[in-house]
Amino acid sequence: MVTDCYSAYNLVKAGAKQKCLAHILRNMKDLTGIYPNDLEVIAFSVNLENILGEGLGLHKNYQKGKHTRDGLRKGKEDLEKRMATITKVKMINKKADALRKRLIRYKDEIFTFLVYPDIVDPTNNFSERQLRPSVISRKLSFGNKTKEGADRHAIMMSLIQTTKLEGKNPKDLLLSLILNSPQIRAPTA
Repeated sequence: MVTDCYSAYNLVKAGAKQKCLAHILRNMKDLTGIYPNDLEVIAFSVNLENILGEGLGLHKNYQKGKHTRDGLRKGKEDLEKRMATITKVKMINKKADALRKRLIRYKDEIFTFLVYPDIVDPTNNFSERQLRPSVISRKLSFGNKTKEGADRHAIMMSLIQTTKLEGKNPKDLLLSLILNSPQIRAPTA
């Protein structure tokens, strides 16, 4: 399961959890954008970016056949040691220290993609792309007026996206659901 650091995901049981590196890198870039002259923030950010970048590089090279799983394991151990070193010291900047604490809290979920390189992605970009049509639909329709409407919308979008992932046409599924409904019958000729 690849997620951002939203705390509700802490309650979910999963065989393996991965925090989205794109979200962590975005948080870091936001921090350096707010504090471009804070040397502590810049040093922390550069070190964090290097560590995460090396992890992403290891994963990419594994996919190209340039690393073995044993190489990934050794690389992960090295990256975790380096991450522990940069997160050990409390920071003066409160926002930077909040990111540091988040990295400590989720330390076992940062490099999961190196343990399961064939099934766990380092980011949740795929999931977010799957949600994008639903978010756009909700925005264009000015949202749902009731909880029941929101629930129906969520179910409908889940059916549509799952059908697409299966390589099928969502219209066929929706039509079959409508036509098999006891309240709706196909028009007769």
